[in-house]
Amino acid sequence: MIPRPRRGVRLPRVAALGLAAAVGLLSFQGTPPLAVPQSKPASASELHSQAEAMLAKGQTEQALGLLQQAVAADPGYWPSLCRMGEILLAGGRAAQAEPLLKQATEINPGHGPCLSRYAQSLLMGGKSKEAEAPLLRAAELMPADAGVQFNLARLYETTERPVQAIEAYRRFLSGGGDPKRNASARLKLARLLGEEHRLDDAIIEYRAYLKETPERQEVRNELATVLAAASRYTEALAEYEQLFAAGGGDADGLARAGEICRLNRDLPRAIDFLDRAVKKDPKLVPARLSLGTALAQAGDHGRAVEVFQSVAADEPENERVHHLLGQSLMKLGRTEEARQALDRHRQLHEKILKQRMSGQPQGAP
Repeated sequence: MIPRPRRGVRLPRVAALGLAAAVGLLSFQGTPPLAVPQSKPASASELHSQAEAMLAKGQTEQALGLLQQAVAADPGYWPSLCRMGEILLAGGRAAQAEPLLKQATEINPGHGPCLSRYAQSLLMGGKSKEAEAPLLRAAELMPADAGVQFNLARLYETTERPVQAIEAYRRFLSGGGDPKRNASARLKLARLLGEEHRLDDAIIEYRAYLKETPERQEVRNELATVLAAASRYTEALAEYEQLFAAGGGDADGLARAGEICRLNRDLPRAIDFLDRAVKKDPKLVPARLSLGTALAQAGDHGRAVEVFQSVAADEPENERVHHLLGQSLMKLGRTEEARQALDRHRQLHEKILKQRMSGQPQGAP
């Protein structure tokens, strides 16, 4: 035992140091040094959670980096593969998203949202055929998902299956959702219904669309055309008038409105609309024929002859114009010219009949 120094007696500095060393030696002799704790690498799920936190803050690139680390830690961790694909797809990078989403769906083929995103990446890349299988599987897993139904409708539309596209768009619209996307789907549905000659159904969808977006005058023109095709002339004319009042309408629309007025025996308005149509497009033959007919019905055979002669000069094989020209010339007492026009009409008519009987292509009616 080391004796304690008497009070007031100081040990030399060297002795004091030796004492400290000795005490230290006695205290730690045979005790191993303390180990420095090493941090455990983050798991794929932990990195994925951190990435989601970054996304919540709007830090997309940082989130992508963490998701890449998660996949590096566990190449089979499909949630991170799918999440990376979703982020890239939302950024318009479908080509980069596609392989990631494909790998995720191969690992977990029963995850509907990832299947839907994979199909969407294929659609964006123009690979409609490859998109069908994952999209149909997603529809089985999530029958009420609006996005799946919208993409199914797009798929059917681009692969020329209008009946299936119509039903898919209807299912999408019945689910509500984003108003902007609803409007786009409704317009597509209206056009498909019109192409399938389901005119009354098409009219309903066109009107629903225009109720939300009345400024789309070109769509109003489409509605008026469908109304006219459905023989709902009064309604069609009302749409055309609204279109013209808003400064819209092309030569074809003016011609259709003029023809409706002519059929309704409103000849002054018919002539006005048809005149405007011909001024917009002087080569529009249907408008010129309708204008000449309206002028003849109004008793202005002199001007009617001028219009019909201009059409005959442009389309000498047009059977109908020679018949109309002959009638107006007869009304004016220009008998010889009328006879020539009617003879020409008869020759063309016989030629057309022979072509029909022989199966040859026909000329202008």
